[in-house]
Amino acid sequence: MHFNRICVTLMLAVVLLAILFAAGSGYTRDESDAASRVVASPGDRTTPSISAMQQLSTLDSAAAYELRMLSLINARRMGAGIAPLTLRECPDGFANRWSPVMAGNGSLSHQNLEPILSSCSVRTVGENVGMNSRQDADTMFTAFMASPPHAANILDCRFTAVGIGAYRDTNGTWWVTQDFVG
Repeated sequence: MHFNRICVTLMLAVVLLAILFAAGSGYTRDESDAASRVVASPGDRTTPSISAMQQLSTLDSAAAYELRMLSLINARRMGAGIAPLTLRECPDGFANRWSPVMAGNGSLSHQNLEPILSSCSVRTVGENVGMNSRQDADTMFTAFMASPPHAANILDCRFTAVGIGAYRDTNGTWWVTQDFVG
């Protein structure tokens, strides 16, 4: 279900961006925003409707966090000459169920990976877990890459797909699970 929500949210954002660009307006992507919102350039003749901007601004923050994390992972993999990962529904379900468990326990831990092997019909699995009180996926990704075991999972060429679960608790702390499969 979470995987479908990410796909629908992403498709909605792409369609709205296409509509905005097709209208001939000078809209650009604001790179400072992790959710990549659309902003109007000065001197635009056409402005987007309020509903279009509201739909873009309501992009689910967990989905945006997860998509940003996937983008960072794939950029690093491609920079190292390794094929990018695809987001796969089966490990995504495991990752999305595990992050709130860690938040509820108030501590980082790894889940049993055997069910991922059997349920997702894969030969290899690896997992990164982390927590971050900052508001962006970039900080979490930097921490993962600074840790040799976490970086090894991200750059392991045996992995071809990933599931990413991001859960934000009531204190604003992000709990993240990355389940890599191959």
